[in-house]
Amino acid sequence: MILALDLFTLKVALGWMILGIIVYFIYGQRNSKLQQGIVVVPKEMEEQAFIEPDKDNL
Repeated sequence: MILALDLFTLKVALGWMILGIIVYFIYGQRNSKLQQGIVVVPKEMEEQAFIEPDKDNL
């Protein structure tokens, strides 16, 4: 069905898709928890991921 559309409509749709991808990545980069230095650990993995700090580096 998409191939049955005229060329102008396909170009407009492609333009909106490209704009959407750009907005998606910019938003993701600015609001990334990893970019902010926040590491999210699932509750199921908290016990496995827990590492005790070195006593020498306190």
